[in-house]
Amino acid sequence: MRNLKRTLSLVLAALMLMSMMVVGAGAASKDFTDSDEIQHKEAVEVMVALNVVSGKDDGSY
Repeated sequence: MRNLKRTLSLVLAALMLMSMMVVGAGAASKDFTDSDEIQHKEAVEVMVALNVVSGKDDGSY
């Protein structure tokens, strides 16, 4: 029983650490016409995911 609790807590801790990682950074920033000029791509990813920043399909502002 003690080993089971230890194993489950280790798995839970590992899952929590993995959930904090940013995966797939740069996917939404490729949708912008000035994607080569973006310096903070992870910040842009977060803003796009929260629907704070969005672009138009024709590339205009």
